[in-house]
Amino acid sequence: MRHLFDEYLLDTDRRELQRGADAVPVAPQVFDFLDYLTTHGAACASATIRAASA
Repeated sequence: MRHLFDEYLLDTDRRELQRGADAVPVAPQVFDFLDYLTTHGAACASATIRAASA
């Protein structure tokens, strides 16, 4: 699956992060975290907003 945000492309099938045409080296845990955020980001932000306003 491909996730686009700003000028970045996160390709989960190839496990690559690209900025434009350039590959961006990231540690495996960082890649997994970016994958999680691009998949569940709205829920994470919603929970953070609820916790901050409580």
